Amino acid sequence: MRNWLWIPCLLLLSCSSLRVDYDYDPGTDFSSYRTYNYYPDMQTGLSDLDTRRLLSSLDSVLLSKGFSSSEEPDFLINIESRELRLPRNSSVGVGLGGGGRNMGGGVSIGVPIGR
Repeated sequence: MRNWLWIPCLLLLSCSSLRVDYDYDPGTDFSSYRTYNYYPDMQTGLSDLDTRRLLSSLDSVLLSKGFSSSEEPDFLINIESRELRLPRNSSVGVGLGGGGRNMGGGVSIGVPIGR
């Protein structure tokens, strides 16, 4: 049983995190701001469902922090997202394993399909 404990570790290590960038003037005093709104022509890059979910979550957090939505806001919020797909690389993997008195091995070769 202990031989299989490494599988969850590999699964956790293979997960990648999101990269988030934000842009604002660090010298800005946000304590004087009380109202917000979103850019009217905002293109989030998300589906309509995901956009509604994101804006709903953002609204609830901002409301809990004392901000309110306004037609003449103190600041505007813009959201952009992009999906980055890295090209697939060919790979070769060699494995060796055993359990009890049996021994086994294998070779795996990744072959790119398409471009």
